[in-house]
Amino acid sequence: MRPRRLHRRANDFGYSARHDVVAGVEWLEGRHPGRATVVWGQSLGSAAALFAAQQLGERVRGYLLECPYQDLRTAVRNRTRVFLPPGLDVLAYSGLVAVSSFVLPTLDQISPQEAAAGVPKAVPVLILAGTADQRARPEEARAIAARIGHAEVVVVEGGDHSRLEEPDPERYRRIVTDFLARVQQAAEARGAGK
Repeated sequence: MRPRRLHRRANDFGYSARHDVVAGVEWLEGRHPGRATVVWGQSLGSAAALFAAQQLGERVRGYLLECPYQDLRTAVRNRTRVFLPPGLDVLAYSGLVAVSSFVLPTLDQISPQEAAAGVPKAVPVLILAGTADQRARPEEARAIAARIGHAEVVVVEGGDHSRLEEPDPERYRRIVTDFLARVQQAAEARGAGK
C-alpha cells in the first residue's frame, strides 16, 4: 500500500498529520511484516504520533517523542513569549485567543496531552525534552507522560527545541539506541510468547 499524501488548507498543528502517521505505519507493515515499528516524532511530529496512537493501538511497538507540545493554547503562549517583547506578548496572546473561534474553532481539541491517553499500556514511550527549549518545555513533556501513565521522560541539559542532540551527541545517541533496543527486546519476547 502506498502512503497517501494529504492536502491541508490550514496548519492544525499535527492533528491532520495523524493520517500520515497511520499511512506510514501501514506502509511499513506491508513492506516489513512482523517487524516491530517505532514511531519517532519531533515537535509537531510528536503531536501527530500521539493523535494517531489510539487508532494504531498495539500495531506500534514504541513511541519516541521529542519536544512535544502539551496543548495548542500552551504552544501559542510559549511562542508569543519567545518571539515578542514583554507586554506585547500578553497582548498578542490575548488577541489570538479572542479570534481563535473564527480562525481555529478546534483550538481546545488540539491537545497532544489528551490524545496521549490513547497510547496502549503495553507500548513503551520515551519523551525527550530540553532545558533550553522555550517552545515545548520539560514540564509539558512531564504532563504528557503523566497522562500516558507509563512513559519515561529524559530531560537533556542545554537541549533546545528539536536540537536535543547538540549539547551531548553521545548521550543522545545512547538514550535513543537503548530505548530502541528495549523496544526490540520486548517485541521479541512478546513474539516468543505467542
